[in-house]
Amino acid sequence: MTQATWSSPLTSKILLDAGYTRFAYHHAGGPGQLPPDGIFNLIPVTESLAIDGHRAGFTYRGLGSYFDNYGNPNNWRASASYVTGAHNLKVGYQGADLIALTSTVRNDPLMTYAFTNRAPTSFTVGLQDWSTNDVTKQASFFAQDTWTHSRLTLQGAVRFDRAWSYSPANKNGTSTVTAYNSAPITFEQTTGVNSFKDVSPRVGAAYDVFGNGKTAVKFNFGRYLSPATNDQNYPLNNPANRIRTTLTRNWTDNGNFIVDCDILNPALQDNRATGGDLCAATSGANLSFGQQTALTGTIDPNVLSGWGVRPADFQYGLSVQQQVLPRVSATVGYNRRWWKNYTSVDNVNTTPADYESWTINAPSNPQLPNGGGYPITVYTLSPAGGQKGSFTEVHLDSFYGTERTRYWNGVDVDVNARLRGGLFLQAGTTTGRQVDDTCALRAIVGNGVASSTTGLDNPDPRNCRSVDPWETTLRGSASYTIPKVDVLVSATLRSQPKLQLNATWLVPNATVQSILGHLPSGATAAGTTTVSLVDFLTAGTADAGTGGANRLYADSRRNQVDMRFAKIIRLQQRRLDVGVDVQNLFNTNYGTVYDTQFGSATFLQPTSIVAPRFVRLNFTFNF
Repeated sequence: MTQATWSSPLTSKILLDAGYTRFAYHHAGGPGQLPPDGIFNLIPVTESLAIDGHRAGFTYRGLGSYFDNYGNPNNWRASASYVTGAHNLKVGYQGADLIALTSTVRNDPLMTYAFTNRAPTSFTVGLQDWSTNDVTKQASFFAQDTWTHSRLTLQGAVRFDRAWSYSPANKNGTSTVTAYNSAPITFEQTTGVNSFKDVSPRVGAAYDVFGNGKTAVKFNFGRYLSPATNDQNYPLNNPANRIRTTLTRNWTDNGNFIVDCDILNPALQDNRATGGDLCAATSGANLSFGQQTALTGTIDPNVLSGWGVRPADFQYGLSVQQQVLPRVSATVGYNRRWWKNYTSVDNVNTTPADYESWTINAPSNPQLPNGGGYPITVYTLSPAGGQKGSFTEVHLDSFYGTERTRYWNGVDVDVNARLRGGLFLQAGTTTGRQVDDTCALRAIVGNGVASSTTGLDNPDPRNCRSVDPWETTLRGSASYTIPKVDVLVSATLRSQPKLQLNATWLVPNATVQSILGHLPSGATAAGTTTVSLVDFLTAGTADAGTGGANRLYADSRRNQVDMRFAKIIRLQQRRLDVGVDVQNLFNTNYGTVYDTQFGSATFLQPTSIVAPRFVRLNFTFNF
């Protein structure tokens, strides 16, 4: 990492400032991912159930792949400030150049297995050494001013942003030839985002109501763009991202744990009569596996260029701040945030009519919402629909004549105290909820409303509207410098709501077959179909104001206290803090990830918990 900054006061009122930051890194996905720690000459197995003392989704025998990633974000800036008694004016420029190179290195067999209750149900193969290389750039100019007149302070700012991206010819695709690609797959340089252009305003105002500095009313409004990084829309048009690089097929083994089918033959292969395997027909997007001439879809040019189409959010807030005691103030504010310019994905080869619905009752179990037993209607792709394959189009939501609704609103309450003797206290709460509604869009593009890659055109209306319950987060902090010995003691507290959990159920395909009269597309009788057991909210239901009847939550709030102790050593105009940071002081162990596979012996038990208490020595030198 390299950083450089420069500033120069030209006059008593004008300050020039500039800076540059370069950061480069290589990342392989974490410890244990690379040989010899990672085993790559065996086919790894992922068991869907929690058996043999392991959690659901446990992978053993080896690793399927690791990432060989390189990133190089570079940022630079320059600004000029002009400060007078009434005005604080600043104009500036910001630029960025970001490189993201990702390479997937697969195991020697190029294959992974999926088991259910120790029996093979599917396998996945993939192309070796597949790389994607993306570059995103941006340039921004801004001007802002703060003006104070009597009891009124106004703030105004405007910002112009231009962002663009491309995919270089080198390091996109693969030069490695395998049984699944008879020749290297390469691409020419491709334009991604052909310039997003946006003008974003931000305004604010503060008014001293009585002119005594004790009561203030504040308002703010702004438009904020999503970051110009190598994700979201920027790499969408990279052809290396639009090639199907993996193939998954449902599979019933003959007991030798070897795939005995012709993997690249998409037809149903039933060799059980001669002691072989059953491999279900390849369907959907899997039909395009490894075909350089068969890109999996196209991107609407309106998604990749234009004025005001970059993903963004709007925010406004209104608050009242009041001095309640000397050195003690309280603030109450309302804030609202809403998001715009989402994209949806449509498989133009299929329609909602290619999906079949069937209904099954959730299991009766006290761990499920309301004890379970409620009916669930599921939509699965028909065999005929599966053979149509997949070719996707990505459009802005507005292309379909409607847009999703997504917003958060809530109330913040904060109390700040600066007491005599150097004691600082802060406490506050945030109470709010989020609302998401995609029902109108889902009726047109199905699961593609979530930019999903599976189940496109699935017309299932479940969870198309989600109204979260009102939830409260608590926060607090305190700091005190012990006089004479110059020791700083500080603490922070946060208490977050319970995690909302998902729950899935592996329904045997034999059960689905008994309801439908046939198997879903690409399925085998020995396999399973995944069904969600959680309902966020169904449009038009009586409980629309409470967030839905079938939600599932973790067993406790997420509470944590952190502390810091630091000895202050003063060296004339310099200062050295020698400190000890204690994270998670009380060693709380709330879950961060849970086993959500119903039927598992560890269902709804944590598979990962918050980091335990740890102590860190800290040195801070101020000069």
